[in-house]
Amino acid sequence: MISALTPYYNEHVLFSIKELEEENEDGVSTLFYLQKIYPDEWKNFQERVGWEEDLNEELMEELRLWASYRGQTLTRTVRGMMYYRKALILEAFLDMAKHEDLMEGYKAAESISDEEWKIQQRSLLAQCEALADMKFTYVVSCQQYGNDKRSALPNAQDILQLMRTYPSLRVAYIDKVEDRVGEKKIETAYYSTLVKVALTKDSESADPVQNLDQVIYRIKLPGPALLGEGKPENQNHAIIFTRGEGLQTIDMNQDNYMEEALKMRNLLQEFLTVHGVRHPSILGVREHIFTGRSITGYNSTLRGGNVTHHEYMQVGKGRDVGLNQISKFEAKVANGNGEQTLSRDIYRLGHRFDFFRMLSCYFTTVGFYFSTLIAQACRSILKVAGLWGSVRALARAYEVIMGVMLFTPITVLSWFPFVSEFQTRMLFNQAFSRGLQISRILGGQKKERAASTKD
Repeated sequence: MISALTPYYNEHVLFSIKELEEENEDGVSTLFYLQKIYPDEWKNFQERVGWEEDLNEELMEELRLWASYRGQTLTRTVRGMMYYRKALILEAFLDMAKHEDLMEGYKAAESISDEEWKIQQRSLLAQCEALADMKFTYVVSCQQYGNDKRSALPNAQDILQLMRTYPSLRVAYIDKVEDRVGEKKIETAYYSTLVKVALTKDSESADPVQNLDQVIYRIKLPGPALLGEGKPENQNHAIIFTRGEGLQTIDMNQDNYMEEALKMRNLLQEFLTVHGVRHPSILGVREHIFTGRSITGYNSTLRGGNVTHHEYMQVGKGRDVGLNQISKFEAKVANGNGEQTLSRDIYRLGHRFDFFRMLSCYFTTVGFYFSTLIAQACRSILKVAGLWGSVRALARAYEVIMGVMLFTPITVLSWFPFVSEFQTRMLFNQAFSRGLQISRILGGQKKERAASTKD
């Protein structure tokens, strides 16, 4: 059994029509940008839905989904992680189905007129779905879902729509309520709450079925859960709602693919394989970048665990592409290293590591920042002592030596024609094509503006 957990705060769940049509400072809207970046997919989308200029409600929802599946949204992440359930259903069908069922396919029951065979086929699918639900659970920890729901914000409606699309999806959140204690006293109480979608009949509504959420578990907390950073606390309170021996933590800007989900059974077998001297306790997989915290690892190492990395499986990952976002990311990394220096895990590792592992731990965590601090603090002292020039000369000599050692093989290989051709095609063509693509986007937007002005 395995569970997946995604923390969510207030990022985009599903792009609205207003957000898609709103232009930035360069006059380019999100929808226009996506149309130019994915021209073939946009053409296929228009053919699939029967595109019309006058959008009805159904076309608007399809458009929102199409754009959201190509941005850094919660909808994209949930769709990707729910591929695990689809993969498990498919694998269970292949294991349990008879030969004639395999020839028909596991979705053929909807188009078959034989009622007896249809009932048998649906029974098999129900067994496969039940087995998949037993083996996989996906929990999204939406920190503000309770407040958003009470305020009737669009995010809450979009999350409810996600639960309706994926009925096995579970949403956890921290609910803040006013409880009555005694006859007159009222105190604030906090609950970790897990909900799922529920189809209930509303007698007062003209719609025969109304989609609501239904509370599964509700656990009272001793006080406010968010004492430090929001993300780790948001994860911690929802871990109790996950099941199974394995837990995959996925960020809100990540994605998954059906072909990768089929490899989950192979990946779980890695926990039974001895890597080095012991079985692994943490498995790392590579990330596929679809756009231009390590305390757990410390704790696992202290407990005698082993961390391994495997390249045969990947998940999607969205990166920050703006200067402001990159600056915030650098600040987040620096703050994380500051927290590591205050943790007892680093203290314990420092007393148990040998000299060489301690050096590796130091220079891959807080060493960079601490060495920079020491260098800046000692700079004035070395200048007064007259040693600053010698230190700079030594540093330059080190850079020259390392540069010669690293770039001499590259320089020699660059004389070969096939290496030069590879560099030209792989390193430069991509950058030039990206620049041309952006210029076409801006040029196309200007032409459309000029045409609309003439009209």
